[in-house]
Amino acid sequence: MKKEPVIIRKWKTGYNKGDLIFLFPCEPSDYSGRCCQMWEYVGEHGGGEYRSVMSYTDPVPYHVAWEALARYCNLYDREGEQTLKDYRIMQKESRATRKEFTERLISYRKGA
Repeated sequence: MKKEPVIIRKWKTGYNKGDLIFLFPCEPSDYSGRCCQMWEYVGEHGGGEYRSVMSYTDPVPYHVAWEALARYCNLYDREGEQTLKDYRIMQKESRATRKEFTERLISYRKGA
């Protein structure tokens, strides 16, 4: 099984300064292809524009990212569906994740 890429960052400023946000760069959240799925403790899942979020956030150390991902998995673990080994933590999107996003977007538009 292919590991799902996830980028975990923290907000630089604003009322949510220091809060973590998870970006799922391969998961489209709209038909235009401008937004990917994201997750925060407050508000939970939703779509957001990747480049904007990256510009307003800072990277977190890997140990912080792994701890946050473990908490995320515990929140959504229904009968062992999601575990840490299902994810791959990244610092930013790559050409491979962009290609995967485009393929999933095409499938998303077709309604598959």
